[in-house]
Amino acid sequence: MNINDKSITDSVLLSQYWAYFQLQSSQRMQMINFYITIEIVLIGACFTVASLDSISHWMACVVPLFISFTSLAFYGLDRRTRKLLHWCNECILNIENKYKSIYNDDELLMTYSLSKRNTAFFNGTYTMWFDLFYIVIGLFGLISFLIIL
Repeated sequence: MNINDKSITDSVLLSQYWAYFQLQSSQRMQMINFYITIEIVLIGACFTVASLDSISHWMACVVPLFISFTSLAFYGLDRRTRKLLHWCNECILNIENKYKSIYNDDELLMTYSLSKRNTAFFNGTYTMWFDLFYIVIGLFGLISFLIIL
């Protein structure tokens, strides 16, 4: 591509979109792993604080609230990353749609995955499982807070 040529080919755009998609999906997985690690430590701290008699009451209430707050914060970060990934999917799909007349759906990745996703027996996604995880852990924190209170 000539630097004076202001046009961008579909191939360049597609490789940029895939690189962006790879970056965002990698960051999402790293964020989920970090979230799980933090929550394991906080849940351990919650059980430890609950078993100690010498700890003050307000300190025992802080840990479960922090568990719920952490779930809420990571849920917000995950939604942001998810929106960026969906935007990138749409961009890739738009480029692939230009070539539907040349290639069949099995050769176009996004089109193929959309057709297979709709016919799957169980439509469980990472998003569904992550959202469920955020809700369960967040509710655990709230229920623990109410029990300690």
